[in-house]
Amino acid sequence: KGKLNFNSKNLARLISSVDGIPYLPDGLDWTFSVMTSVAASTMGGTFSDMILKLNNNQGTGKISFQRGRKIDLNIKFAVNKLDIDSLLKPAVTKVKSNNTKVDNETRKSTNNNNSIIENVARTSLLGPKFSLKSLPKGIIATFDLSFGVVIYNKAVVRQVKLNANLEDQEITISQASALLPGSTDVGLQGIIFAEKKTEFPRFEGTADLMTNNLRALLNWIGVNIPGVPGDRLIKLALGGKVLAGAKKLSFNSILAQIDGTKIKGVVSMMLNERPLVDISLAISQLNLDGYLLGKDSKRFNLKVLTIRKVNSGTAPDKIKKANIMGSSSVFSILKKFDANLDFKLDELVVDNLPIKKIIFRAKLRKSRLALSNL
Repeated sequence: KGKLNFNSKNLARLISSVDGIPYLPDGLDWTFSVMTSVAASTMGGTFSDMILKLNNNQGTGKISFQRGRKIDLNIKFAVNKLDIDSLLKPAVTKVKSNNTKVDNETRKSTNNNNSIIENVARTSLLGPKFSLKSLPKGIIATFDLSFGVVIYNKAVVRQVKLNANLEDQEITISQASALLPGSTDVGLQGIIFAEKKTEFPRFEGTADLMTNNLRALLNWIGVNIPGVPGDRLIKLALGGKVLAGAKKLSFNSILAQIDGTKIKGVVSMMLNERPLVDISLAISQLNLDGYLLGKDSKRFNLKVLTIRKVNSGTAPDKIKKANIMGSSSVFSILKKFDANLDFKLDELVVDNLPIKKIIFRAKLRKSRLALSNL
C-alpha cells in the first residue's frame, strides 16, 4: 500500500515514446499529472482515489486489476468539464507556423467549414494506421468513462458517456452517447475488430440521432443553410446500421424523418483521394415550397451537362441545359467530392403543384452534374 504521484510536462512526447503508438505532434504539449492511492499483491491491485489533471482539466477515477487465466482490468473515470478547444489551441498555433505540405492541407481543412466529407477522407488517408492485433490477447479490459461537460468548437456537449469492453483484440462498445448542441441526442453501439486482409480496424454497429433544433446542430458542425425559412430544418430523427473501415464508410438501413418528410435508404463513401459518395434514398413527400425564400433561382448555377426528363407525373419529356445550383454556399461542398445519386420521391410539391412518383438519378463528377433520369 502507498501513494503514487506522477507528473509530465509533455504528454504527447511521453506517449509517442512507447513502441507501437503513432507519433503525436509536439504541438499537443499538454501537462499531465496523476495522484492516487495504491494497493497491490501478487493476485492484483487497485489504484483508487485517483486525481488526473490535463492542463487545466481535472477528473477522478479508479483502476483495478486481477490476475487469473487472463488479466481482468477495470478502468473508471469521471470528468466534470473537459475543454477540448483550449487543449487544441497549441496544435493550431503549431500548424500555422509550419509550411510543410501536410500542415498546409491541415490548415485548409481547419479553415474550411464546408469540407466535412473531404476532411474525413483525408484523415483516413493521412492518419496513422493502427492495428488491433498489436493489443495484448491476455487482457480483458472494461472501460467506464463519463464527461459532464465537453467544450468543443465553441459549444457545449453534455452527458458524454462511453462504456466499452476489450477482449481477444476486439472492442465492444455497449454505450457511446452524448447530448450535442441543438438538444441533440446521439448514440452508438457496436464492435471494432481487425479486418482479415489489412488488419486495419473495422466498426460494425448501429447509430441513432434525434434533435429538436437541426439548424443549430448544422451550424455547430460548420454547415450553413441560407435561404431556408426559420420554421424548417427543425426536427430530425435518424437511425441505421454503420459500417466503417479504412477504405469505406457506409450507413445502411436508414430510417429518418426531417420535419414532416420520411426517408429510407443507404449512404456510403469511398475514402479515396477524392471521395466518392453513393446516396440511394426513398423519400415519402417533400413540400419544396416550404423550404424556399422568395423562390429566387438566380443563386443556383452549378454546371449541368444534360437533363433528361422522362414522364414524371404529367410533365412532358424534355432535354435542356441549365444552371441550377453551385455558387451558393449551400452547394459549395459539392466541389469537394464525386457522387452517385439515386432518389425516389412519392410526391414533390413545387409552386403548389404536386408531382407524383419522381425518380432522380445522376452522377456528380468534378462539380459537373449529369442527370440520367428525372
